[in-house]
Amino acid sequence: MIKILVDELIKAIQSLIDKHKLPLNKIVGVGIAVPGMVDGKNGHIHYAAAMGVENFPLKLKLESKLQLEYTIANDANAGAMDVKWYTEPNQKLPANIVYITYNQGAKNLGAGLIINNVLYYGVSGAAGEIFYPLPKIPSIIERGIKKLGPDHPVLKHNAAEDVKISDIMQFARQDCSLSTFVIEEICKVIADEIARTIGFINPDLIVIGGEYYHAGRFS
Repeated sequence: MIKILVDELIKAIQSLIDKHKLPLNKIVGVGIAVPGMVDGKNGHIHYAAAMGVENFPLKLKLESKLQLEYTIANDANAGAMDVKWYTEPNQKLPANIVYITYNQGAKNLGAGLIINNVLYYGVSGAAGEIFYPLPKIPSIIERGIKKLGPDHPVLKHNAAEDVKISDIMQFARQDCSLSTFVIEEICKVIADEIARTIGFINPDLIVIGGEYYHAGRFS
């Protein structure tokens, strides 16, 4: 798994270099966002459940394959910086922002914290890790079947353990009651964490990102 991860990253980077005909000496660096606990200073992944990776020196491995400057960041931190950097031309963002990310394979939500216009990492890069266990989609589906019955369009295409958040969104748009139930249950978890975040940090702005956001709207 780890070897495949490194090889696929190198392949993707090399593809971009070739596509745009970029001289290596003109490339300032490569940024990679990882869903999990990351030591950004050393480019080391402490733990990434969604990727099945633990205690892995990703930056060193990439450098050994393709000699460029790499920055490895937690995906929520990268998302927070994306919000801060890439705004509308005349848009002024507030000083305190929390970017909350939901990824299906992750064990918990993550958050990127911008405090007084500066990304806050914490001592070891673990700031923003929300250690509240996320419910797994198959378990939510099981509860939904008990409540709504077993016959639903989303389950005609995939077994419960293979259903992705993008599938859920797609079938919710088609009025699949089970898919809507799953989304509502996930929203409850995210809403609870938003409430806790407001009580703890009281930021000016909260942004939702990750797979849940990129799967699109369902209503």
